Amino acid sequence: MNTRMRFARNTPAWRGRNIQKRATQKRVAKKPAAIRLFAIAGLVVAVSALSFAEGGTVASAKTRIGNTSSALTVRAVKAHLRTGSSIKLLGRNSAAAAVSVKYRRNGHGRWHYGAKISASAHGRFSWRLRVSRPGSYVVATTAGRETRIRHFFVYVASQASWYGPGLYGHRTACGQTLTAHIMGVANKTLPCGTIVKFRYGNRTALARVIDRGPYAAGRTWDLTAAVKSKLRFPSTGAVLSTR
Repeated sequence: MNTRMRFARNTPAWRGRNIQKRATQKRVAKKPAAIRLFAIAGLVVAVSALSFAEGGTVASAKTRIGNTSSALTVRAVKAHLRTGSSIKLLGRNSAAAAVSVKYRRNGHGRWHYGAKISASAHGRFSWRLRVSRPGSYVVATTAGRETRIRHFFVYVASQASWYGPGLYGHRTACGQTLTAHIMGVANKTLPCGTIVKFRYGNRTALARVIDRGPYAAGRTWDLTAAVKSKLRFPSTGAVLSTR
């Protein structure tokens, strides 16, 4: 049996129930619109505040928010090089304006002026630097307010061996305790703590100078077991290094 209350049409009870139902429907219909209006108002206030902070108009603020593409793109042709080869950059500046390049070696010291390059009609440009000294090079390319940094590693080949077994637990010449897991190398002349990047095949490793040696004729480096393992270096042979 249906227990819902039924009202006869056109009676006061029927009209009162319909009025209440329509009022409820209007409140439900208005609620999403009010939420949307509040969200739009909040967005306008946020954009206006950003524009005021940057000293522009609302329209310019919208343009800055929507335009996330970069005018300057720079690509390193080859990041790992041998001495005697050239660092090469290829780039594009959509503003088709002049681009300046500067570089420095081993992450310290003064910047060296590379060149001021005029981009082509399509905004493309290229730059190269012949390098005769090993090391890590940082190249900065600037166009207007945009700067792009690229890193290059220039290696020289030298002979190396490895050491460790029988010496673990002993102090090195640089004051460290030698273990099988320490990423270090021995060298006769570089200051203790000098960071060197090594390359063997396609594998690279960073190591600090922690000891003196090797004392075998013709060898420049003694690698610890950890460096040898990371490079997959044999017992002796030629290795590339940035020092």
